[in-house]
Amino acid sequence: CVRMIRIRHIAIAIFFKRLGILKAFRNIGSNIFYNCKNLTNVTLPDNVTSIGESAFSCCDNLVNISIPNNVTKIGEYAFYGCPGLTSVYIPQTVTSIADGAFCGCSSLKSVNLPDTIQSIGELTFSNCYELENINIPNTVKSIGAHAFSGCNSLMSLVLPEGLETISDTLHESLETDHGSSSVHHPSHD
Repeated sequence: CVRMIRIRHIAIAIFFKRLGILKAFRNIGSNIFYNCKNLTNVTLPDNVTSIGESAFSCCDNLVNISIPNNVTKIGEYAFYGCPGLTSVYIPQTVTSIADGAFCGCSSLKSVNLPDTIQSIGELTFSNCYELENINIPNTVKSIGAHAFSGCNSLMSLVLPEGLETISDTLHESLETDHGSSSVHHPSHD
């Protein structure tokens, strides 16, 4: 975190506007805020189109991330190990969520997946212990291995009709402390 003193809230648009590079700022680079323990809130500028690999990984106190409507890609492990996140709104412009993007977000309770999502990567929501509710839209064509492993609070999962690729490990990864989660796939009824 470049040894910044107690960052509590960062409005990246204001930060980079002061540096005079706001209009050129389109991508949140890999590892840019990795391990920023005091980062709590992030508001990304509207012109950001991608969030890089591990960009906000291990930000233990991150509770709120505002993802703008122009983001199309959320990189691998972008929010890995952010136990403070409780909910995430993913905009309609996002088409895929890379491997492990929200892995280890243990307090994440709900995720809003837009109907533009086509793939959910491996380990994407793994160890999101509090995840109770996720609606997988019919546009999803593939779900990676262990995408929902360790989601102990997820009681049921309805898979989209158009799902083409699904990991062999999906059912076993939905084992919970209170039994198995219910998995329903409409095209296999």
